[in-house]
Amino acid sequence: MGTVEDNKHQLIKLADGANCDLDELSESNTEILDKWIANCMDINSYKLSDLSYDKAWTQAKRQTEKAGEDTKITLYAMAKAGGASDGMLEVIKERQFIQKRFNIHPQR
Repeated sequence: MGTVEDNKHQLIKLADGANCDLDELSESNTEILDKWIANCMDINSYKLSDLSYDKAWTQAKRQTEKAGEDTKITLYAMAKAGGASDGMLEVIKERQFIQKRFNIHPQR
């Protein structure tokens, strides 16, 4: 298990004798990781968690808290949060209506 540093971040160390193989990461990968580590290092874990969720998750969480039971994120909510076009949202809404109306359960 990692240790908690003065800055309250958990530090995970490699096992004794283990080597970190950075060859798996491209230079641009490490630049992006360094950038996001720098951006996030002073943000506490609760705030980071909040920042990592979109509107669809937030809606489902709110509904779960109201209802007292788990609420699934709908395909429509995911598509909307992901920036789907109005046309695509209409197609999703129509399909969901038809599935609900005729009690159709899509294959999983």
